[in-house]
Amino acid sequence: MGILDEDKQHDGRIAALETNAKSITLTMRTLLAIFVQSAAYVKSKKIFAFVIVILLTFMFFQPTMGQDQETNNEQGWTFTIAPYLLLPFIDGEMTVNDHSTDIDIGPGEVLRNLNMVAMLYFEASNPKWALFTDVVYLKTGKDILFGPAQREGTAGLSITSIGFYGMRRATAWFELGIGGRVNFSTMKLNVVAGIIPPEIDETSDETWFDPLIVYRFTVPLKNENWNLGLLGDVGGFGVGSQFTYLINPYFGYEFAKWFELSFGFRWVGVNFERNTEGREQKLNLHFYGPEIGLLFKI
Repeated sequence: MGILDEDKQHDGRIAALETNAKSITLTMRTLLAIFVQSAAYVKSKKIFAFVIVILLTFMFFQPTMGQDQETNNEQGWTFTIAPYLLLPFIDGEMTVNDHSTDIDIGPGEVLRNLNMVAMLYFEASNPKWALFTDVVYLKTGKDILFGPAQREGTAGLSITSIGFYGMRRATAWFELGIGGRVNFSTMKLNVVAGIIPPEIDETSDETWFDPLIVYRFTVPLKNENWNLGLLGDVGGFGVGSQFTYLINPYFGYEFAKWFELSFGFRWVGVNFERNTEGREQKLNLHFYGPEIGLLFKI
């Protein structure tokens, strides 16, 4: 009887793993389809290609689940708060009351034109659920040459994004959920008068909400002090912006149970359009760069 029971348990584990594998494959195909459909919105082909490589890597990665996962299921809630720094490169275009200009800021201009970047992350999680919020504040500006007459001017942008997310663990290495991001932006455009064209002094304040699909991959490593993963979201869907995305691969080292140092690279994009009193407001923005975070855990 003991042998028969063991065989039944073994067959049950195999069936569960096969069902889990089918679920994972379907989920990965869905996510890959989302990114393929979203390619038109990602301005840099290199960025999109890199994302596909990351997704394919995770798709064919075969993690193992065993006693460690059973032990984790007995754990309670963990709370994490993390201030972090980002050195972003900015690529985009904004339209303020029908007046459009580029707001591209390359590597040599970032530190000179970036006034402030402040970011804060908070997460409450247990082995099955994760609830977290991510706050980003960006303020920047640059000198421009506007229009065919190349008139001198300045373009300024400040944007605050507050994201709220909830995810459920589908496997030992994959979480999927929904969320939303509230965005507050202020766009300013000042251009000196020409011989004929008048001075331009325009400001636009916009607020919108984007629904999101959020996901996270975590690679199980033999050394538990190290962690490697990918956090991202995709959304907008015309509710607020036309399209928005976040792609954030990261790795970190846990020096103590209460402290971890994390490094990553963050891509954020938004394509927002609105007519206010018959005048066009538009923000097509991509910013990306390396980040470092200090994670404090309770």
